[in-house]
Amino acid sequence: MFRILSARLAQRRAQRRAQRRAQRRHDREIRGLLRDLERLERRPQRTPRARGWPGSSGHRARTHTSMLLALVLTVLVVTFNPTSTGERLRGMLGLGQDLTFTISDPGGLGYAFAMMQPDGRSPVMWDGCREISYVVNPAGAPAGHLAQVAAAAADLERASGLRLRYAGPTDDRDFGHRSGPFGSAPPVLVAWATPDEVPELAGDVAGVGGAEARSLTPDRLVYVTGMVALDRDGFAEIGARPGGPELQRAVVEHELAHVLGLDHVDDPAQLMYAQTTGQRHLGAGDLAGLAVLGSGPCR
Repeated sequence: MFRILSARLAQRRAQRRAQRRAQRRHDREIRGLLRDLERLERRPQRTPRARGWPGSSGHRARTHTSMLLALVLTVLVVTFNPTSTGERLRGMLGLGQDLTFTISDPGGLGYAFAMMQPDGRSPVMWDGCREISYVVNPAGAPAGHLAQVAAAAADLERASGLRLRYAGPTDDRDFGHRSGPFGSAPPVLVAWATPDEVPELAGDVAGVGGAEARSLTPDRLVYVTGMVALDRDGFAEIGARPGGPELQRAVVEHELAHVLGLDHVDDPAQLMYAQTTGQRHLGAGDLAGLAVLGSGPCR
């Protein structure tokens, strides 16, 4: 999200701090349960032996207890895990959505990640060996929009090492859940819209962007698609200012960086700052964060 004017930044900071505290608390609880399970596995069983295979009763007692603890651990992970994996599992189980939120991890060098892996140690990334295809819906777009998007994509390619490929125009306007059934994932969508179509564009928001992740394994997520929605009227207003086309490109680049996995930072020297400050190009922190996101493994 890129704001034309200052708004609600303090609220976002407080939300991020609360999210990080919740993630740390969740991690401590899970580690404690794992320690308890390990201690139980190592503890000698004193159950009397039954007839049959020697030691069979003790083995069954240990197995049943371990299975019970494992079940409890799984329920806790599913119910309280503040990640997209936990959110999807809760949805399938019909549990409430009020426990879900996205984790942002400060990189310490002027960057932050939009989503972390379930273990909280590394960011969610794209497959480092696959092209990220994107399509552009030209409805409501300004003149020269393809050149602006291409220039932004080229900057991000150089910074991250990821490959972004223009796959052509589209009439697609699905800004919601873009990943389809049976593992299908459409290209990243770039389009211009109004707040009536994308409510997140209301107010002083010039654009919003982000990616959707899919589970490779129970403890590993990977981005598979995403979208950028640019405010049609606000974008036209930016273009009418002195230096407007360059600022328009910066807005597109900011939102595409969200798609690659960067989050907002509180440093106005970075392009990923949430508000306009005259910054037109990636800062040192942006570059460092993109380098990390471009180092993802092949799958």
